[in-house]
Amino acid sequence: MFLHGLKWIVQHYPDTHVYVAGNRCKYRRYTGLKKKIMDRAPDYDWYVQGLIEKFGLKDHITFMGFLDEEQMHERLLRSHVFVSASAIENHSTALGEAMISGVPSVASCVGGLQEMIDHGKDGFLYPFNETYMMADYVCQIFGSDELAKTISQKGHAHAARTYSKEQNRKDLLNMYETIHHNFNR
Repeated sequence: MFLHGLKWIVQHYPDTHVYVAGNRCKYRRYTGLKKKIMDRAPDYDWYVQGLIEKFGLKDHITFMGFLDEEQMHERLLRSHVFVSASAIENHSTALGEAMISGVPSVASCVGGLQEMIDHGKDGFLYPFNETYMMADYVCQIFGSDELAKTISQKGHAHAARTYSKEQNRKDLLNMYETIHHNFNR
C-alpha cells in the first residue's frame, strides 16, 4: 500500500528517496519443481518489485540491508520524515526510535500506533488503506519547514516521556507495590 502513496509523493516531490532497512526485493529465477510452485504462488518480493517497476519508483528506493543500531540512528538523523505503513502493529519500536531521534513521523492508524502519536500535534496518523492521506501528510511535512520542525520537536518530547527510564522505573515499581498490596489483603 505504501508504494501507491509513494507514487503520488514522487509526482509532487520528484527528489523523494525512500530508504528501507532490510533486504532488497529481487526477482528470483527458479527451475524445476520450485519454478512450478513459484509460478503458481509468486512470493511477496515479486509483488513488491512489480509495483516498484509499475509505478516507476526504482530510482526512488534504496534497500539498505540489515543495519545495526548506530547505522539505523544515523539513517534516521539524515531523514526528513519517517513512515510506518504497517497493516498490523502492536507497538512500533522503529516509530519510537524515529520520534526520539526527532524525525517527523507519519504512521498507519493500526494497533498501538494510535497511542504513540497525538495526531496533528506530534505526528500524523492515517487509516491503513488510505495511502493518499499518508502521501498528503508526507507532502505537508516536505512543504513546510515550520511544520516539520514543530512535529519533530513535539514528537521528540512525546517519545522522551514515553521512553523515560526514570518514569518507567517508577511506574514498574508502583505496579509491583500495587500488586503486592492487593495480594496481601
